[in-house]
Amino acid sequence: MSTKQSDTLDLKIIGAGFPRTGTNSLQSALIILGYPCHHMFEVFADETTYQPRAWLDLFRRKDQGLPLDFGRVLHGYTALVDSPGCDFAVELAQQFPEAKVIYTHRSGESWRKSLAPIFMCLSPVYGILTYWVGPLYWQRQLGLHGIVKHAEKKYGMKYGHPDMMEARTREIVDKIAPERLLIFQVKEGWEPLCKFLDVPVPDVPFPNLNNSDALGAFVGKLMLKGLGRWAVILAGVVAAAMAARRLK
Repeated sequence: MSTKQSDTLDLKIIGAGFPRTGTNSLQSALIILGYPCHHMFEVFADETTYQPRAWLDLFRRKDQGLPLDFGRVLHGYTALVDSPGCDFAVELAQQFPEAKVIYTHRSGESWRKSLAPIFMCLSPVYGILTYWVGPLYWQRQLGLHGIVKHAEKKYGMKYGHPDMMEARTREIVDKIAPERLLIFQVKEGWEPLCKFLDVPVPDVPFPNLNNSDALGAFVGKLMLKGLGRWAVILAGVVAAAMAARRLK
């Protein structure tokens, strides 16, 4: 796999942990420590559709063995966590040899159970509801044809299978040098994280964000947005049909 060093990207921290492993709390902690940090929420928040389309193109380029320029999706960030960035953790570690790698993890079974909001975003019902909302359509394409497809091909099992967490752990431990790797759970708090990054411990509590509630609420908001777009489209169809009937 060839990579292309970005002239403008100064990536210092690579979060290698799967989604739903405390990545939201870790993102907040890294921001407190002064590292602008990319997360899947940045992809969700992109109304222009640039982020999901650009990340999906990176997955395609990876499959084809083409150079990967991460500057196009990570400009302005010095850290990343969660998908889709974590799905390129090994490639990013090769491209940015000075960057440190943080691997968040949890038990495979608890991880599987926590993925319900993500699977909702990938479901056919969600796809229908959000079809006419460009950003949501492309986010789902990224999930299905980038994140999930890539993981299932790499690990040889369905996305979310409990054994995938163990396979991921083995991959990261095997491919990342131990001196640049922190295996971390957010319940450990500031001490191991700040020691690893060689920064002072801040005088604030470590973030403890309930990512499940936040993600569930966020997905619900997106589905309501899709329903609203369908209502507008159906109202237009009804209005056109009534106008055509009056012209007869």
